[in-house]
Amino acid sequence: MLDEFINLIFSGVSLEFILRCFISIFIGGFISLSLILSGQNWAKSFSNVTTFCILPIIGLVITTVISKNIALSLGMVGALSIIRFRHPVKSPLELSIYFLLLTVGITISTSIGKAIVLSILCMTIVYSYSFYKKRQFSTKQGYLDLSFSREEPQFILEITCSGKNAYLSENTYLLFSNEDFAKNKFTYKLSFFNKNELNNTKDYLSRIQDIEDIKYYIS
Repeated sequence: MLDEFINLIFSGVSLEFILRCFISIFIGGFISLSLILSGQNWAKSFSNVTTFCILPIIGLVITTVISKNIALSLGMVGALSIIRFRHPVKSPLELSIYFLLLTVGITISTSIGKAIVLSILCMTIVYSYSFYKKRQFSTKQGYLDLSFSREEPQFILEITCSGKNAYLSENTYLLFSNEDFAKNKFTYKLSFFNKNELNNTKDYLSRIQDIEDIKYYIS
């Protein structure tokens, strides 16, 4: 009876599948570490690090389950089409990384090598551009600010301007920017882990005339 119960639970779970799951976790961790080393502050939190490790496994399991079942494939397409992020994703890079993680999981189900090449290529692009920006502009932050011991709150400033602002567009803490020259609307999103730095920046921005709105919240 016990043997039948165990066989029922683990039927279809092969050593190869378990190996692919561990490789998915490894690649997710690699992508997370690469983003942190490139200076992406939003990737340092506990929730994001764990999400990067979980999403490839989700993609792998979904692909494995529906690969030989057309009905499940169609049902999954419909289910995925109604999924929405409860927390708004305002950064194009952040959204691209989520798609990359799911793509890696899907690719691992057929070719581990292609998944590894894809992740290395994408992270090389991110890190190379980050290195270029850090060489071009002086920065206060270092590359190796690794802190996985606890999830630190992110203090976010979202600034709307009527004109392009060089101080904000080249700011060390810039997380996301949207510059609409046609409508003369420029939005900048800054991320801080230190509230004093946020307050100092907020005080400085309050003296700039072309700033229309400043929003503050904790992520």
